[in-house]
Parts: sequence; structure tokens; C-alpha cells
Amino acid sequence: MTSRFEPIAIFAGVVILAVASALTLWSGLGLSWPVSALAGMGVAVALLAIAAWSRRGAAPAPINTSEVAAVLEELAATRERLAAVEERMGVLDRAMVEYSRKTVTAVANELDMVGSVVRDLAQAVAMHDAELFARTDGPNLPADASAADVARSAFQAPPEAVRAAEADPQAEPPAPRPGQSREDRNVVARAITQERLDLFLQPIMAAPHRRVTLYETMARVRLPSGAFVEMPDVAAVAQQRGLAAQFDAYLLANVVKIARHLLGRGRDVPILCGLTTRALVDQTFFQALTALGAAERELVGRIVFQFPLADVRAFGVLELEGLEAIRELGFRFAVSGVSDLKLDARPLFERGFRFVSVPAELLLAAQSGAVPTDIHPADLAGLMARHGLALIVEGVDADDVMIDLADFSVALARGDIFGAPRPVRADVLAERPAAEGRPSPEPQAGPATQAAPATQAFRPEPVSAAARARTAATPQPRTETVMPPPDSALAALVRELGASRSAPQPQQSAPAEPAATDPAATGDGLRQSLRSFLKNGAGR
Repeated sequence: MTSRFEPIAIFAGVVILAVASALTLWSGLGLSWPVSALAGMGVAVALLAIAAWSRRGAAPAPINTSEVAAVLEELAATRERLAAVEERMGVLDRAMVEYSRKTVTAVANELDMVGSVVRDLAQAVAMHDAELFARTDGPNLPADASAADVARSAFQAPPEAVRAAEADPQAEPPAPRPGQSREDRNVVARAITQERLDLFLQPIMAAPHRRVTLYETMARVRLPSGAFVEMPDVAAVAQQRGLAAQFDAYLLANVVKIARHLLGRGRDVPILCGLTTRALVDQTFFQALTALGAAERELVGRIVFQFPLADVRAFGVLELEGLEAIRELGFRFAVSGVSDLKLDARPLFERGFRFVSVPAELLLAAQSGAVPTDIHPADLAGLMARHGLALIVEGVDADDVMIDLADFSVALARGDIFGAPRPVRADVLAERPAAEGRPSPEPQAGPATQAAPATQAFRPEPVSAAARARTAATPQPRTETVMPPPDSALAALVRELGASRSAPQPQQSAPAEPAATDPAATGDGLRQSLRSFLKNGAGR
């Protein structure tokens, strides 16, 4: 308290002495008032200097040791409390780990018990079926044969078949995949030309809640034998026969209808639409996308174009320019057909890709070391997510596969356990714009609604053997119903959106032999600058 008022007292004393000095000089010595005031100020300055000099060497105020001791005691108490809290947290963590281990162990034991019961039940059912088989037309076994022997004999091949296989193991090669023979490719080419492809949708679920996040569109062709030619083989035939533009146009037109249908039902779910590389350098295709973005902007974000990884890696300057032009319209892309895990995520994201589909068997093979990879497959989903890509695991057809993928942080999955591909209803695909002024063609339907519409049109009527031989030797003129122009699906979409323009017509009939296509056939302007060609063409 004294140290606080000490400067004030010194200042007051100096002022009093200065005033007294000035009054003494003025009244006692008879000096003038200004001189007396200056002399008083000088006395004040001198006194202040003396006071400052005397305080410079003064000792600092003493430290209050009691307060310092109290602070140190409080810090020590706080340190002890923190140590006690840490010890209690460690005990709690150990207790939680032990509780979790016991719980998991109990659940695992229960599952093992349930599994053993199921195995016993399956064995009992198999033995029961084997006994029924032995009572009817099964193999002849001794009278004292056990039920297990009967069960094994029920699933063994007859000795004649075993001896035949041992005598000629190469006598019966495996059947080729549908779509590999020349006749199958001709059927696929005719189906593309006549726009009679079967469209299927398969849901892509978000694990583990199994909520539909995307749909993938699949174009299939039913062969006369009843087998289906799958999407990759259909796209390959379209590229070999020069029908890629018509194939892409048909897919785009129908995917737009499907997206409208889903949007009308309040389902905001994007659709993956597979395309060929030809779509990236096709002016009419770009015109349709431009018209779609201008007329129905809400559909742009719901259509995702999908390309195989081999085609993405083989993109040239023209394809990359077309990809960039489509990306600027607001569309996004996906990668399919992944055969290795050497994926560079950053360039894919920068080019507009947002999804990567990887087969489940490839991930499991990479985990076992059968497939070389630069990254552990369990870290692939995190790597994709850090670069803005979503990993889709396809081919999840059994629960055990999903269990094996539990450590892979799978967010999106597609497979039969989530839902098999289902045909798109005919009423959805039969939607035609009223402004065309022509009747709608006969709608197609999947196998669940009618029998093979894609192949009935060119299946011959029953004829004699001689007539069949002549038909096989000499090509006969086609008698099918006249179809709309090959680009009718895309042209109808462009007209409906109010952007009808003249477009080059592809070849009407499918060639019998593979024909080499020239990517630069769209004009000299495409060779100069594809993006400028596409945009200028769309603006005319």
C-alpha cells in the first residue's frame, strides 16, 4: 500500500517546494513573476531528478512466499488427481476390452454350435434323400450298406462315365460362352440394328444397411437357344460391326426414360449406363446430351456413363477432349471391367470419374497374393475415397463372399445376394414423344414378361430339311417388319427435347463380317479440334 502512494507523495512534495521557491524569490528578493516561476520550475526538475536517481537503486519489493507455496501445493494436488484419473481410465479400457472379448467369444461359440447343427441337419437330409434314391432307381448296393455309403453313391458318377472320361479326357471340351460364335454375333448385330435389346437393372447397395444407392443398366441379347449374351460381349460386337453409335444412342435414349420414371416415383437414384468409346467422338450423341442438359437439368446428375478400364487407359487425345466436353455439361463417369488393382485415382477424379467397379474375386485374389498389387486390397476403398472416388465391389453373389470382404471397408456392392438383374418393364421403355407424329413401335420386354422378343423376329418358320439347306447355302432376303431408322432412339430424344438437327445416318443392316471403323470419320473438323466440333455442331 505504501509503495503505491509513494510516487504521489514525492510528486506533491516537489510541487510544494517549487511553488514555495517561486513565491520566496518573487516576494522576498523582488524578482519579477516570470523569473520567479522559471526558477521554481527549475527547482522542481532538480528535485524530480534527485528522487529518480535515489529510487533507481532501491531494492525490489519482497516476494510473498506464502502465496508461492500455496500455488505449488495446488499444482501438486492437480497432478495427483490427473494421475488418478489416468489410472482409472486405464482400468476402464482394460475392462471394456475384456468384456468385448468375452462377448465376442460367446457369440462365436453360439455361431459354431448353430453351424454344427446345420451341418448335422444337412447330412441327415442328404442321407434321407440318398435312401429314397436307393429305393427307386439308384445303384445296386449291398444289403448291409450304410446310409453314408448310399449318400456317397447317390452323388457319384456311374462307372461307365468315369471310364469314358479316363479313356478320352479331351473328348468333350467346355462349351463356348454365348456370343463367341459367328452366328451369335450376327444375332447380336441384328438386335442392335433393330433396337431390340433387352434392358436389365441391377441395384447397387450401400453396405451394411443394404440401401439402394445406384442402379446399373445392362443390355443383353437373347439367343435362339435361350442363353443371354451379356453386356461386355454386346458392346464388343457393336464396336466390331460398326454399330457402336447406334448401340450408344439406344442406351442413352432408354436410360433417360428409366431416369424419368424413377424421378417420377420420387427415387433419386443415379443410373450407371455403359457406353463404347465411340460415344465420346460422336457429334449427334453430344447434341443429345446438350439438349438433355438444357431441357431436363435434373436428369444430368442422375445418369453416370461407364467405360471399361481398358478403354479408359487407351483414350487418345480425341477421346479425352470428348470426355472433357461431356464432363463440362455436368455428367460424371464410372470405371468398370477392372482386371488389376494398379489404379491411379487422382487422374480419374480430375477427368470426371466418380465410381470404380472392382470384382470381389479380384480383391480376394489380391489378398491371398495370387494377384500382384501396389496397395493392400483392404486399403483400396480408403484410397479411392481420399481422391473422391467410390469403390463398388461387384460379383458379391454369396453371403460368404460378403463375410470375406468384411475387412475391406466396402461401402457399395453389387451382386445376386442384393438383387439379381431384373428386366425393365415394357411400359417404361415404350414411352415415345408425342411430337414425333408417328405410332410407337412395339415395346420390348424382358424374359419375365414375354418370351425372347429380341430373337423371335428373325427366327425362321419350320421348313423342310431341303429348304433349310438351301437357306443355309444362300442368304435370303429379310422379311422382318420395317423398323425405324437406326438412330431413331437418339433422334427421337433430340426431337423431344427441342433440339432436332440433321445427323448422319448409320448403315441400316449389320455387316456379316467385322468391319474396321475409323474414329476420325466424323469429319475433318473433328481431327482439328473435337471439342470445338462438338460444341459448334450442337449450337447450329
